[in-house]
Amino acid sequence: MEKLAHNSYKKILMISIVAIVVIVAIKMGIKNDEFHITQFEKAGYKIENVHIKVEDIDRPYHFIWVSDLHITIPNDEVAESDKPTVQARENAFVNENGIKSHDVWADSLPKLLDEAHADGIFFGGDMIDFCSEATVSCLKNGLSSIKTPYMYIRADHDVYPFWLTEQDLGHGKSLQDTVCKNEDIMYMEYEKFIILGFNNSTSQLPPQALEKLTELSQKNKPIILLTHVPIHSQVDSSLEDASRAAWSDRDLTWGNATTYYVPDNNTQKILDLIYAPDSKVSEVLGGHLHFSWDGKITENVHEHVFGPAFQGYIGVITIDNGR
Repeated sequence: MEKLAHNSYKKILMISIVAIVVIVAIKMGIKNDEFHITQFEKAGYKIENVHIKVEDIDRPYHFIWVSDLHITIPNDEVAESDKPTVQARENAFVNENGIKSHDVWADSLPKLLDEAHADGIFFGGDMIDFCSEATVSCLKNGLSSIKTPYMYIRADHDVYPFWLTEQDLGHGKSLQDTVCKNEDIMYMEYEKFIILGFNNSTSQLPPQALEKLTELSQKNKPIILLTHVPIHSQVDSSLEDASRAAWSDRDLTWGNATTYYVPDNNTQKILDLIYAPDSKVSEVLGGHLHFSWDGKITENVHEHVFGPAFQGYIGVITIDNGR
């Protein structure tokens, strides 16, 4: 009887302690699932803030962007003749502390991303520098630990087996299929807005992309477009000027006959929908250029190009009603 009473007392005591902790946490404004980015700041990351206004939204939404990490692992999969090139690239993709991209990813970045408690994470392409068993395995190990919902839009470096002994593009695509969802078009629909991702935007966009953009545009919600390759600006030449200065006089955007990525008929129709005066696309988010840029591509459509993760850039996107 005494033992039962003792156990009951211990149980009541534990419940009381838990209740006190909860009350104190509430009063102090502490929430385990509250969005925060202090862990990135403490780790020395460069935060790029993007604010997107959506009318009548019920609460702020927070997303994180990561692209152009270029995980590079120069193992025996690399062709002997290309090993000096790959070694040089591995040494180039380092942060300010000299830490290589694959170590940044393997040691800490996935944990920091999950600790933010964002509504979602956008991996914007070129997460790996070439598609090999080793680089994909490294990427998968980190992604498997992330509980936050995420979207991973690929680019050429994510899929192509650059510098490998076995130059099998089909195998590269099969490897990427084992990572996570790998469809031509991916999207997240919310009550007041839509996130739409173009996969493999370093290639001509497929008919499915046009069909999905047309379909989602009819829902009369603002569309936030994710694409590895940015869209050429029709109203601000500074994006083209910066690209040509950084990339040997090449405008590495989708646009027209003068840009590096010249659209075919289908891709042009997609660009026409984005450029249209009544376009439902309100924001374009991209990477690829290895520098940051912010401006408009039409009078109504804003674009932000994020700096590369291998240099420590992390994008923080806040969507709210602007009040």
